[in-house]
Amino acid sequence: IININSHRYSASLTNNSVLEWGVLLKRYKTNKQNEEALKLFHDGINKKKLIPNYIIYLLVLGICSDLGSLEKGKEIHKMIMNTKDDIKNNLKIQNVLINMYFKCRDITNAEKLFNNLNERDVITFNSTMKGYNFNELPDKTIDLYKQMIINKIQPDSITYTLVFAACGECVRLGKGKSIHMDIMKNNTINKDNLIIQTTLIDMYGKMADVQKAEEIFSKISKKRTVISFSAMMKCYNANELPEKTIELYEEMIKVKMQPSSVTYTLVFAACGDCVRLVTEQGFGAIIESLSLPIPGKGKSIHMDIMKNNTINKDNLIIQTTLIDMYGKMADVQKAEEIFSKISKKCDVISFSAMMKCYNANGLPKKTIELYEEMIRNNIQLSDGIYVLVIDACSMCLSRQKGWLIHHEIMNKNKEMSDIIINNALINMYGKFGDIDNARRIFDSMNKHDIATYNTMINSYGFNGQGLDAIELYRRMREQERWTPNDKTFVVVLNACSHSGLVDAAREIFYLIDERYRNKFVTTAMVDALARSQHWDEAQSVIENYEKTNERNIVMWTTLLGACRTYKEEKKAKEIYDKINEMKNISNNCRASVSVLLANTYASAGKYDKAESIRHKTDDENFKKIPGMTYIEIDGVNHSFYAHDKSHPKLNEIYNELDKLQQELIDYGHTFGYNSITFFGIVQGLCNRVILCTYVELLYNIFLLNIVNNLVYTNILPYLAFLYVYITGIDRIL
Repeated sequence: IININSHRYSASLTNNSVLEWGVLLKRYKTNKQNEEALKLFHDGINKKKLIPNYIIYLLVLGICSDLGSLEKGKEIHKMIMNTKDDIKNNLKIQNVLINMYFKCRDITNAEKLFNNLNERDVITFNSTMKGYNFNELPDKTIDLYKQMIINKIQPDSITYTLVFAACGECVRLGKGKSIHMDIMKNNTINKDNLIIQTTLIDMYGKMADVQKAEEIFSKISKKRTVISFSAMMKCYNANELPEKTIELYEEMIKVKMQPSSVTYTLVFAACGDCVRLVTEQGFGAIIESLSLPIPGKGKSIHMDIMKNNTINKDNLIIQTTLIDMYGKMADVQKAEEIFSKISKKCDVISFSAMMKCYNANGLPKKTIELYEEMIRNNIQLSDGIYVLVIDACSMCLSRQKGWLIHHEIMNKNKEMSDIIINNALINMYGKFGDIDNARRIFDSMNKHDIATYNTMINSYGFNGQGLDAIELYRRMREQERWTPNDKTFVVVLNACSHSGLVDAAREIFYLIDERYRNKFVTTAMVDALARSQHWDEAQSVIENYEKTNERNIVMWTTLLGACRTYKEEKKAKEIYDKINEMKNISNNCRASVSVLLANTYASAGKYDKAESIRHKTDDENFKKIPGMTYIEIDGVNHSFYAHDKSHPKLNEIYNELDKLQQELIDYGHTFGYNSITFFGIVQGLCNRVILCTYVELLYNIFLLNIVNNLVYTNILPYLAFLYVYITGIDRIL
């Protein structure tokens, strides 16, 4: 007896027995040695002159499906059509043929077979529905279910699981509920069928009807399995309720139900999402004070697995989910430790998880290093890897590497019609300020999705081309008939904001359906109004939002940042007090708003008040996490923080900065305080070297001048532009 799940199987036909032929084919198929199975099939015909029966054809068609080999499948189909009628007209053969064509993505031939059948049973309909779901055509599954009912073919439990899965994918809540009611009235189906119940939980989860999913879950309390628990956890994760997933896991442990590897991946994802959601809401790392679990919960469950002998600790899915969890917790060191221990380091999934972790934690250079490691080790690159490394190049403004990766994709004959890769490239070139290349890629695409439009609109906004962004937004809606999503509204409102097009922003925002006016869309509108000094209207937008939603620190901080720009010290203090009234704000957030208020006072010349805020911040041990800026020179990336003093050529950089500023003074310019940080003032630094927001940009230019020894006049126009942008001194330009 051979354990065919653990060993490669090797055999050859010893006699002219069709029975032996079938047994050997089955063993190869079970052991996933499909290429060997096909060779054995042809050897049986060509060498042993065996004639396949319908069971042999069923096996070999299944093998073609597993391989996704349309060419081989068509070849077998042609052979079947030349056999006697009892084989070629056999309904089981027809059902497997339909399944094979769907698995090979040949929807046209699959539908042709289905439509030409004189006889159909429930398996025929199920095979076709399964094929539609596999090819992401859930609407067709639902239409086929209607046809099934019209033809009076009784659905079985598999039918219902397929149609509920389809309803979940296309979010047809009414239809899903209607079919659910059909089951409740149907006496031929077991209403308590656990597979149907878990599929219903999954469907309602995808439709964001968590209450209905919980209702179904509660009714199967006595029959719950690890699968039903996992379905409910998946529902909670999909609807941003990760704390409930963790509560459910703890319930499983209490009733001594052994979690599966799927359960662990879901609970680790939930632990990571707890941190992510709390951070997004502006509460930073102070999770202990909330109802959400602390990051230690994920680490504790991880330790449970290490002690648990019933779970494979080297399970790749668990390992990659752990990398993702620690990445969301900003514990990059732990993520790296897990990654280094993965035995199958050639697996693209583990590389993808680690790259995602690096990007999420502001370490794009490490993502690029991993990509280069994959190239050196000849590891097959997936679309997801290309997207991650392109995003990394966007983050650290690595133009040379980004351009090279773009050309590597094209040189490897990679299908450049891939929407996800093209979207990433548009974003990358937009971040580089190369809007022409971004638009060139957009126009070359045969097909756009909503993310393509969002990315291109965002690229226009990022580069100060608000009118172009609005024009593309209108084309998307009026000519292409695309329905915007919340991200569309965010990027177009941001584009209006950065170009000072407040009236256009109003026109867009006040026509948005209430369903889409979430916190991100509302914050973008607040930013547009605040940048144009429409304080009362901006505050009114926030207050209207908070009538039906929780208070949002990001909106108020956005308004506070604009107050600093326009030296609105009284308004800034009013907003600062409102923020401090909020509960469960992290020290990092308090530090950020304190720094903003101190800088507002400093820009207005109220240094005593600024210093008072600073002392309070120091006394309460608030820490603000600084932002990082990148510049690439001759393919080498330089990174630095605001007020960074770590660069080896620091003195030369500031000497150049002093020279340029002295030239401005000689031309009659007097420095204002609007762009001066309170940090610089309290340190006693010269106000000419502490331009707060854009000192990094000047740093970039001087790096170009010093590191590359460029001719000064070559960069002078760029410097002049930056000073106009920073100080508003049009006359100097």
